[in-house]
Amino acid sequence: MASTSSLNSLQSIDATITTILCQISSTALYPFDTQRNCWGAVTGQGPLFLVQRRAHEPLCLIQLNQKHPTNFEMDLAPGIMWDKQDTCILFQRTDDPYAPSFCIWAADVLERDDMLEHLVQAQRQLNTAHKQTKPQPQPQPRP
Repeated sequence: MASTSSLNSLQSIDATITTILCQISSTALYPFDTQRNCWGAVTGQGPLFLVQRRAHEPLCLIQLNQKHPTNFEMDLAPGIMWDKQDTCILFQRTDDPYAPSFCIWAADVLERDDMLEHLVQAQRQLNTAHKQTKPQPQPQPRP
């Protein structure tokens, strides 16, 4: 369960955050280097949170970066693919071939599995809602 101090820290960054849905206490974030066809250097280290917000996209993934002054933040949106490999969560946008892929290494595999379960469930709901609101093509009138 997330602590009040964690929620307060996150709200100091983004006042629209209302709830911490899930967290991993220790993570490292790696981007995929397409030039070298391998995982790149660590771009972030610290706790990772899946949060609910009042505005924007309802869910957001935030890593409080202890390696750099900039935190990692990503709104959940339709078209993200989540997967698990060893102690990592892998993700990439499936609707943008130029979007980078990322690996989130987690120190605790139980926290990793819990986070992945939350992310996959949220993604399924987003994708379903997106399909339902997407305009359907209208048939062409016959001459």
